[in-house]
Amino acid sequence: MPVFPEKFPGEGLLTKVWETLTEKGIGGLASPWQIRREGRARTDVRREELLMLAQAERDAEAIRAGRMSLDERGRLVALPPPETPKLLPGPEGSTPAAGGQTSDFIRATRDEAAARLIQEAVNLRRTILLAETESESVADAEVTDRPIDPDWFDQWRSHAETVSDDAMRRLWASVLAGEAKEPGKYSLRTLSFVRELSKPEADMIALAASFVIDGRIIYRHMGVLGEAGLAFEMLVDLQDLGIISGVEAVGGMNWQVTSNDPERFVGSFLSHGKGLRFERSTSSPPLQIPAFTLTRLGREVLTLGTFEPNDTYMRALGALIKTHGFSVKYGPIRAVGGGAIGWLTAEDL
Repeated sequence: MPVFPEKFPGEGLLTKVWETLTEKGIGGLASPWQIRREGRARTDVRREELLMLAQAERDAEAIRAGRMSLDERGRLVALPPPETPKLLPGPEGSTPAAGGQTSDFIRATRDEAAARLIQEAVNLRRTILLAETESESVADAEVTDRPIDPDWFDQWRSHAETVSDDAMRRLWASVLAGEAKEPGKYSLRTLSFVRELSKPEADMIALAASFVIDGRIIYRHMGVLGEAGLAFEMLVDLQDLGIISGVEAVGGMNWQVTSNDPERFVGSFLSHGKGLRFERSTSSPPLQIPAFTLTRLGREVLTLGTFEPNDTYMRALGALIKTHGFSVKYGPIRAVGGGAIGWLTAEDL
């Protein structure tokens, strides 16, 4: 049943995400149900919440810097400027009382924990708001009824709470939205991988993604790869990360493409919304292309971003296919349901 008074983009997935959050007792943000009850505009509510989260981050930084503290009742109070500690000898050479220093240590420890918890809560809630945005592009029909595994969500939460970088928050938002849409889509290994992913490694994966065609990076026309910055050494690094396999084989593994039609050969290679369609009057011999294959981890990670195909590389591949006696067309594609694709326009290569 819809939870909004009128149709809302991504309503099915958004509802599923918020049901999971509610079951886990995560508060601090107005749920879609609360927004509806109050009769307020969702954009206004979310804008106010972002301002609140920004203030919470400033408060956490002030606590870490020693400008603010939490008193015994949990209220945020300003601290006086720090003074240089002076240890005065007691009578007859006795050591000074340490009660004041102990109290300061306890307060500092408490404040450190409070600042960390505030920042973790802010990180989580900012990521949840980004997951809402991710949900808006998903049609209700694409969302399964299966719930998110509780253990999986606990792992996701522990990772999302530590992320302060906006780009990485968007990544974790994509993970949550994708898992809510199709539970089991992202393994626990992928969660651990994303948590440890560095910015240079993420940039390298994004660069390689533009060359991925049907789950493979075709190892041909290495000059095109190199000119785009994807040197062979980088492919080795991608294999070391567990994103691709087959780099150790000279020239890559052979990708053998065959025809299902005994009379002729019709096939296609797809890459991020564009495709090569090739056809030949005979069904044999098979088309053999040297390629590196994405691992399961690589396939899962690449679904977290939106990429563009490398046009130069696609055209170079089309020219290669033509040398095997095929006629080749190249152009944008669209999904038409049931795993089928439709060609919007196509030019002869």
